[in-house]
Formats: sequence, structure tokens, C-alpha cells
Amino acid sequence: MFGVTRFLGEDIAKKVECGIKAVSCLFQYLTSKATPNPQNLFHSFFRHKKMPTLRQHIIDLLSNQEMDARQLSGQLGVQEKEVVEHLAHISRSLAAKGRKLVIQPSECLQCGYVFKDRKRFTRPGRCPQCKKSHLKNPAFYIR
Repeated sequence: MFGVTRFLGEDIAKKVECGIKAVSCLFQYLTSKATPNPQNLFHSFFRHKKMPTLRQHIIDLLSNQEMDARQLSGQLGVQEKEVVEHLAHISRSLAAKGRKLVIQPSECLQCGYVFKDRKRFTRPGRCPQCKKSHLKNPAFYIR
């Protein structure tokens, strides 16, 4: 692969190598005596590549910057509700590794009340002091 890398560049050489592996897997599959199973074919093509999970994407994003659930959902292309569910699991996973998911609390934009004791990952419905629902979303980051 050294010769290919020198002429094509490292990125293209990696793509060529992946293509060669895929063709090799396809040839092995087609020449085998096994009963055809499309799922096995798919896994044999992509078994050499590990795709990060949604939670790993969230951890990467929150390690680099502070974001709220809406920003995360927009970045990842999933519903805000699903992001909130993942945050609870991520919090426990990080605690086991000695890291922490920090919650920047919601704040009422009308009177300035801060929800500092709130442990939930969701946005509160309304302010307990002024009863308005004009609130800043909680933000999260990993420390």
C-alpha cells in the first residue's frame, strides 16, 4: 500500500484498501457453499470498520463544548426526547469511568430564578416564582 499512498494520498489509499477488503469479502461469500444470507454479507463487508454509537457521538460533542438537548438533537438528527434518555445512561457510564456529566441548570428568563437543585435532564415546565414558562434550557458538558 506504500506505493499507492505516495501517489494517491493517505485518505484515498485507505478507501482503496477498504474497497479491496469489501471485494474480497464478497468473493468469499459468493464462492462459499453456505446458504445466502444478506445480513451476513452486510456484516462481512463492514466488520473491519467500527462505527461510533449515538451515545459515543454525544460524549464526543459534550467533551468539546457545552450544549443543550435541542442543540444535540439538531446535531445528531434525533428527537430531543431521545437525547434526554441517552443523557441519563451517559451520566452513569461516565461516573464508572471517573468522569462527570455536568448539568448547567435552567434559568427563568423573566425573573432570573435558577433551578440549581434540579437533577432531571429535561426542561422544567414553568418557573415556581413568577409562574412564567419563558425558560432557558439546561445545558450539559463533560468534565
